[in-house]
Amino acid sequence: MLNKKKPSFPKDFFHQARPTVTNKETFKDVIPIKWSKEVLEGKRKITLYSAKEK
Repeated sequence: MLNKKKPSFPKDFFHQARPTVTNKETFKDVIPIKWSKEVLEGKRKITLYSAKEK
């Protein structure tokens, strides 16, 4: 069996205050997809590709 070393964290690592981000701030750059009526009704299918894939 391998002896794995426990990760060491600085003192009070788990008790530090972290910055919070509001939903409004998080989603400010999100653009909703405007689906066609056929897609919303399930009559047509779509294929989504990541911008990184193309």
